[in-house]
Order: sequence, then C-alpha cells, then structure tokens
Amino acid sequence: MQILNKMNPKVSIIIPIYNSYSFLERCFSSLENQSLKDLEFILINDGSVDDSESLCHIYSKKDERFKYYFKENGGLSSARNYGLNKAKGDYIFFLDSDDYIEAETCNTLYKLAEKQNIDLLNFGYKYIYNDRSEKRNSVFPKNKIITRDYILDKLKRDTVKNKLLWFSTTYFYKRAFLSKHHLTFNPSILLGEDSEFNLRCLLSAKRLYSINDHFYNYVFNTNSLTQANYKHNLLPKFYSQFESRLAVHNKFNLLEPAYLLEISRNYIEHSLFQIFNNIYKNKTKVLNPLSELKKIRTHELYKFCFKHYKFSNSCGIKKKVLIFLFKYNFLVILNSLLKKRF
Repeated sequence: MQILNKMNPKVSIIIPIYNSYSFLERCFSSLENQSLKDLEFILINDGSVDDSESLCHIYSKKDERFKYYFKENGGLSSARNYGLNKAKGDYIFFLDSDDYIEAETCNTLYKLAEKQNIDLLNFGYKYIYNDRSEKRNSVFPKNKIITRDYILDKLKRDTVKNKLLWFSTTYFYKRAFLSKHHLTFNPSILLGEDSEFNLRCLLSAKRLYSINDHFYNYVFNTNSLTQANYKHNLLPKFYSQFESRLAVHNKFNLLEPAYLLEISRNYIEHSLFQIFNNIYKNKTKVLNPLSELKKIRTHELYKFCFKHYKFSNSCGIKKKVLIFLFKYNFLVILNSLLKKRF
C-alpha cells in the first residue's frame, strides 16, 4: 500500500466518474505509475449506475492515495467542484475518467511550476482515435511567461479554432491561485464547461506558462455524452454558456466590438452548426426541423449575435450561404439544403 506524506500532497488529481467502468483501469493505472509519488487521486462518482464504484473501492483499498466519494448526479462542473472542495494538494490537475496520462506528467509539471512560480501551466495532449495518435499543442508561445496582452489579443481571434479555452485537462493549476480568485466551475453550464472556467482563469492569472510536452491522452469515446446522437435542450445549454461568458467579459470590462464579434462568430459559425447537426441527424425524427429553425432564429442568443456578426476569414462559402439564409429568415430554403447536407 502506498503511504501518503503526512503533509499536504504536491498534486491533487480530480477524476469525475460517470458510467466509465470499462475505461477506469487504464486511467487508474496511469495514476499508479506516476514517477512523482506524493499525490492524491480524488475519485468523484457522479451517480454512476454501472460497476464504476466497485473498481474505485478496489483501488482505494490497496492505495490510500485513491480517495473515493459518491454524490448524486449533477454533471461535470458539479463533480469537479466537489473534488476541488476535497483537494489538499499544492496543485490541481483535472483528468477525465476515459483518458489517461503519461508517467512523468506530475513530476515534470510540479517541478516546472515551482521553479517558475506559475499560477497556470499549459501543456500539449495526444488525440487518440482507434489506433491513431495525433499530437496537439496550444497556440501559446512556449517556455516563457505569457503576457496578459497576449491573452487579450487571442480572445479576439477565433477562440474556436485556436482552442484557447477548450480543455481544463491541459492546464496545471496552482490551488492557492484558484482559491484566491474563487475560481470554480459554474454548475449552471452543462455544455462546454471548460471554456468559461478557463476564460476566468486566464484573465485572473499573473504568471502563465506553456510547454510542448504531450502529457495528456485524450481518447475519442463514441459512447461519451459529447458524442451522443441527439442532445436534448442543446440551444438552452448554449445560451447558458453564452450568458456566462458574456458575464465574464462584463466583469473584466472586455466589451470592445472585437470581443463581441468573436463571441458572435463562436455561436454562429460553430455552435449554430452543432445545433443544425443535432436536428438533422436526429435518428428519432420526432422534431419538425422547420419549426425548430424558426424557434432558433427568434432566440435571444441569435438576436444578440447578429447585431455584432461579420463573416470570419475561415468561414467557407457553403457555410456563408447557410448563415445568410438563416440570418434573413429564408428558412424554407435553408431547411431543404440542410436535409441534403446532413
């Protein structure tokens, strides 16, 4: 049995778990194999109904660094916040239960964060699909302290494409920094939770650093919630995300036209097409697509966005046509084209 240091562990790794039994052994083994041993692994069972609990008990009995908690299902943000309340480590690392990390992850990140006195440390990841593995890096400049001006500039420039805000799992957070700025996940956001949380973190951090190392292994999982065939209440979920993001911009006084343009592009050139996909690939066919288009077009989200929107340079001609039809309420034509597209 691994014995914990009596002092606080160096790193707390928070793992929300929801019906992921078949992936847990791979995930937990990657934690056991960390070269840095002074760690704690906070397992948050968010109301799983599979055998996840049994495996959590096995690991927590043989290694006291594995700390198991059960809570009623409340979503990813709720589970991560639960873990943050339990964490005692100097640094926080978020790991999804269907993914895994490299053996040197915590050791390298901890030493670098301590040496550079970093609030927030960013690193690369590997995207794993079937037998293929693709290394991916952030847009941050590497091996140097990143300035606030750089962050402010990047927030004006295609945050969907540059993925500046996407993954909390590719950041290493100083716990004192999170505590000082009251940085937790917003439990009202049930989709894209990471973006709003990371936005607040990036705008609050004094010392941000990024490295090329690909420590995190993101495994494409066709059974995950993000890959579900049909997502219920997708538009309200995007609206909740939008309102929270706009509230952050208000708090930090980032309301210049360039910021509002970028937010609008996010919800028109990216989220809108996820909504289209959700409607037209719906296998249950219980929706009336044309009625859904009318409902979406009159929603407050798109009323706001079209007040500030202009096409981005990366928006292709076919997408521009569909956006034009949507904006000017040519919804019968749009419906016909979308049926053929999806």
